[in-house]
Amino acid sequence: MKILVGLSGGFDSAYTAMLLRDAGHTVEGAVLDMHCYTEIDEAQKTAESLGIPFHTISCRDLFDREVIEDFCDAYSKAQTPNPCIVCNEKVKFRALYDYALSHGFDKIATGHYARIVESDGCISVAMAADLSKDQSYMLYRLPAEILKMLLLPMGNIIKKEAKSEGKRQLLVAAEREESQDICFVKGESHADYIERRRGAFPEGNFVNQDGELLGRHSGIIRYTVGQRKGLGVSGKTRLFIREIDPEANRIVLSDHAPRCNSFYLRDVVFSGLTRETALASDRLMVRVRYTSPLVSACLSLEGERIKVTFSDEIGCTVSPGQSAVFYFEDRVACGGIIDSTSISTNL
Repeated sequence: MKILVGLSGGFDSAYTAMLLRDAGHTVEGAVLDMHCYTEIDEAQKTAESLGIPFHTISCRDLFDREVIEDFCDAYSKAQTPNPCIVCNEKVKFRALYDYALSHGFDKIATGHYARIVESDGCISVAMAADLSKDQSYMLYRLPAEILKMLLLPMGNIIKKEAKSEGKRQLLVAAEREESQDICFVKGESHADYIERRRGAFPEGNFVNQDGELLGRHSGIIRYTVGQRKGLGVSGKTRLFIREIDPEANRIVLSDHAPRCNSFYLRDVVFSGLTRETALASDRLMVRVRYTSPLVSACLSLEGERIKVTFSDEIGCTVSPGQSAVFYFEDRVACGGIIDSTSISTNL
């Protein structure tokens, strides 16, 4: 097969290209030029070391419009976005897919740790063999036409074993450290980045649940629900952010860590299960943030809205703007953006 591999300059995509090349496929590499920090030179070095052709796909305007603007909008509305999920759906995989179709490739591939499975006529992303590296959460919004063309060789591989083999093979990227930062924000906080683009956000009031003034905040984009550290407000007990009100430019604090028993979703996509099956299932597990554990929950309809209800209250990791991704066994069933929460401070 003729396969286009998305290269980032990092180890996982380099190892993916090596595996597919060594399996006898015709492999070419492509880097997506999305912003000024794109490591084009590193990706090119990887392609040269593997002896494969290399392409640069320009995506800067698309990335700015779909990812960066969404990122800034979300924080300005007191939400906590996940730009990687938006990028995967609207930029990264779409650009690879479109380029591959127009240049005669049979498949596309990336170095993500996830698998693609088909069951009952549905194609979806599933958890990786190496659960410590699983990225299925990040890929839940990929549509069926892309999944059908996508290969994820790292989905069945243990990262430590791959690293050892990569070093043995003298793979150029094997010694590179993994980056955990927002790829387009370097050397500054996300809030400073947003203010450079949008202008300064005004200070406002910290209040308690009775509306009494507790102090001043330095702009709502610098805070998130559940935050405890860095508030600059002292009290008789520890204080947590319970609510951020962008209209009033006010942040409500509580002396109890916020707990959540339900919330609503927007922009829901169904993949591993049909809408009807997912709504009827009592076996779903949900992850409400990339690093959060899976917990039991169910879906229901309230009018036209989809509601998520937990079996037990969970902690303050539930933040509007993040994604809630549901799993049936080890495959992604559906997911959506957390729209609003029903918060209780009961202990």
